[in-house]
Amino acid sequence: MPQVIAWECPHTGDLFKSKARYDAHLRALSRDRAAARKEKREWEDIREAMAPLYRQTSLQGVVNWLQENPEILVRKAAFRNPDRHRRRGAALQLEIAMKLHWNERASNSHKAPFGEETNFCGQDRTLPSSFPGWQGRIDYHIRGVDGFEIFRGTGINTGTGGGHSGGRTGFESYGFDVILFAQDFPMIPQGTSLDRPNDWEGRLYASAD
Repeated sequence: MPQVIAWECPHTGDLFKSKARYDAHLRALSRDRAAARKEKREWEDIREAMAPLYRQTSLQGVVNWLQENPEILVRKAAFRNPDRHRRRGAALQLEIAMKLHWNERASNSHKAPFGEETNFCGQDRTLPSSFPGWQGRIDYHIRGVDGFEIFRGTGINTGTGGGHSGGRTGFESYGFDVILFAQDFPMIPQGTSLDRPNDWEGRLYASAD
């Protein structure tokens, strides 16, 4: 009876009749595992960098942190969608206007607090149909990167809205409905509100003339 020689991968159990193919498989597996470790480290670094946002003690503190750390927001956004959020030539700049009021029953139809599930229009009666939080409007302009979905996964839960280019200013302007759930920002006193107006349009467009 002819003897068959094969190489078995100790990691995946795959069998190879050719030593060359077995070695190539091991090299590819090593590259994939190294890439996965690098990705995991990057994600852990991003989470650590984002942590101070959730320790803010006021809504104004949230706005300040976002404006002072746009590079962290871009890093997080680019982790999930590197093509869309690739940096451009202009210096990265972000300014935010936000108006929020307290709502004991902020809807989780489309977004939910971290670790919770959405419940569209409360259709699933086994799940909560709302959570306490702040609801209102966020307007922002950004330069140096595509600003669409820049807050995705940050707890700044944007909804209906859109944006447009600022032309010669190099800025993109966006406006959305927004919800911040209280359990994502546990150090902010419940029942508070924020009214930070847009103060940049006159300044920006005057400098562009």
